[in-house]
Amino acid sequence: MKFRIEELMDLKGFNNVKLARELGVTRSTITNNLKKPTLETLDRIAKVLDVKISDLIIEDEQETLEPIYKKDEKGKEIVIGFLKKH
Repeated sequence: MKFRIEELMDLKGFNNVKLARELGVTRSTITNNLKKPTLETLDRIAKVLDVKISDLIIEDEQETLEPIYKKDEKGKEIVIGFLKKH
């Protein structure tokens, strides 16, 4: 199973340091868990990134995600979901 955690982190403006801070763990813990995360880790990351756990998993290696943007009350574009494209 492969994951798109780093791709979604980039889309949401997160790096390993920021994600670690939000999760209350060290940067090295994040680095070590991005390749083979547990279900609990996936759940925590999904909550911080405001996505579903299924968005973090690559089901088909040919599949890509296209973000869906919406402007918030301040006019800043935020990702509100993803479209799967093959």
